[in-house]
Amino acid sequence: MKVGTGKTDVTDAVGAPAPLSLPRWSDQLPTPDPRALAYLVIGLGEDGPALAAQWAGRLNMPCTMLTGDRFSDVDAAVSAALDRLLVGHRVCAIGPEADLLLIASRLDAAGLIEAEYAMCATSTSDLTVYCVHCSATTRTAARTGDIVICSGCRRHLYIDAHVSRLRGGYLGTDAYAQELR
Repeated sequence: MKVGTGKTDVTDAVGAPAPLSLPRWSDQLPTPDPRALAYLVIGLGEDGPALAAQWAGRLNMPCTMLTGDRFSDVDAAVSAALDRLLVGHRVCAIGPEADLLLIASRLDAAGLIEAEYAMCATSTSDLTVYCVHCSATTRTAARTGDIVICSGCRRHLYIDAHVSRLRGGYLGTDAYAQELR
């Protein structure tokens, strides 16, 4: 199990922090924010729901639980819950990286800042790839640098080592675009 902070400590050639967009995952469940008034806890995937229930059991405050196999299973419920969040509410999501990136995108779009949510990745085996050509997302077991077929436009996509927080996935660009020139 790995916990995501979305931050990196990689440095460039002169020792300054390198501006990478790839999430960095540690291996500890997040500590509940003692200043929180309430939590929205989301558990996804094979291990996420049980870990989320265990984590929520440590809270001494109101808690709303949402669980499913994938983000698409809880998408509407997450949107409804975000509409009801107030200042002081926090979010904790536990599940596969592919789903957590989509949740983080939704949380960012709702106006939450990273201090208001915590992510715990139970798996990094799947990626969500965002096609810059047709805007479709493709879930795949491929890694950055690999080529996959877009589920929307059927282009061969090269998976860039860049995560779009806005789109909630790794960027996929036409693998053969350079050959067309």
